[in-house]
Amino acid sequence: MKSIPEAISHFQKEHFSKVEHFGYYCFIVGGSIRDFLLDEKSKDIDLFFQKHEHKDEVAQYFIDQGYEVTKSYETVTTVQNSDGLIYDVACREKFPDRLINTSDFSVASCAIDSTGSFFCHDSFLKDLENRELVVNNLLDSYFGWGILEKIRRLRKLLNKGFTIDDKNLLLYLNMIDKEMEKIGWTC
Repeated sequence: MKSIPEAISHFQKEHFSKVEHFGYYCFIVGGSIRDFLLDEKSKDIDLFFQKHEHKDEVAQYFIDQGYEVTKSYETVTTVQNSDGLIYDVACREKFPDRLINTSDFSVASCAIDSTGSFFCHDSFLKDLENRELVVNNLLDSYFGWGILEKIRRLRKLLNKGFTIDDKNLLLYLNMIDKEMEKIGWTC
């Protein structure tokens, strides 16, 4: 695993340099940081702004730079360059220190902001080093991904060599059960 201060500096230069000329506060959250620290290729970069107009302006900048829009919703625009690099340019009014607690597993509960600050769940570094999946406590505030996405995400992390103990697996499955109940699915 990379050293945190060195990694933050490199990650910040690699991704925030693309948008720093706007002068907007922004932050990157989650799996792309985890993957970077583990020297693994990330599927996408989740780049958050606190105002919709900032998100829209930066998304348009990426488009003007030749990125293709692959998805567009009110709160997120997904753009991809010719090399396959994907940015989810999104708006979240929460600050990164609050947003990290909405992730499903502690190994995705981290953020780096445009000032170079690093935020993470209390057990992020330990769980990352051990490649252990530990479910966060604040499951009700989770982003609200679909059931199939949660299952796909768990399988993806297990395929990457992460492990999960019985207690955390049951917590995760209970979270999926609650979501199924909300939409009227029962087992």
